Amino acid sequence: MIEDAALPRKQRHNAVRLHQLLVAQGYQGDYDSIQRFVKQWKEKAHLWLGRSQAFIPLEFSPGDAMQFDRSMEHVVIGVFHKRSKSATSGCAIVQSCLL
Repeated sequence: MIEDAALPRKQRHNAVRLHQLLVAQGYQGDYDSIQRFVKQWKEKAHLWLGRSQAFIPLEFSPGDAMQFDRSMEHVVIGVFHKRSKSATSGCAIVQSCLL
């Protein structure tokens, strides 16, 4: 499982596949016990493998960052249906002050 943890997420074995492999090798236990083991192992593996979730707040000095958004809207004016494109931009410091 340690080698498996180093693989990309989509290539790792899940609990179902591990149970199938173990049954092929003669294991007679239930899937539930494998599932519990995998859950416990994953919780501990984050400590062993140095993986942990982290939150890094984004902080910018005035003038360091800018945000640009664009969108397309459907506008009805009387009987006319128009597609309107809009763009907005703002400075990061202004947005943080408004929150």
